[in-house]
Amino acid sequence: MIKNYISTLLVSLFAGVQYGKCQVESITEITVHNKSPKQIYDFMFSLTQEKYLLWHPEHKEFKLLKSTSDTIGSVFYFNEVINGFKVDYNWKVIAVEKNKKILMKARKYSVRIIFEITFKEDGNDTKVKHYLKIGNTFTSWIVKKYFFTDEVIKNLDRHVKEEFANLEWLIL
Repeated sequence: MIKNYISTLLVSLFAGVQYGKCQVESITEITVHNKSPKQIYDFMFSLTQEKYLLWHPEHKEFKLLKSTSDTIGSVFYFNEVINGFKVDYNWKVIAVEKNKKILMKARKYSVRIIFEITFKEDGNDTKVKHYLKIGNTFTSWIVKKYFFTDEVIKNLDRHVKEEFANLEWLIL
């Protein structure tokens, strides 16, 4: 019986890896009107506690923990409470394409979180894509069931749309 359970579990895990179902994903796309990719990129890398709190009412605390000359390796602390769900992680910048992409990673309770944000010029506007990948093959079902539920992902999507829309008045 245990052998059958383990076999089923391993087949499920393999199928998850093979078909890309090995983590929780959240993709939010929004157009920020009358702001360039450079303006948004520069805003992200010039955050202060004051700017962070103005950006969205669900933002609670921001700290720059480590700064590097080329931003790769910089570490930020973000604390947000999104409809009761606390998001408080240290984010390490692992890759950037200036004015185009920021890639960061975090880890909470042994769960890996990847955050990618891309900026694409669209006339006078910028198309922003906010992408989160949470967990891995072995943790995804726990993460989905107990932490990043469909309701949390829905609220996260709302939050991202609101905060990037706020850049239209926050960035001068």
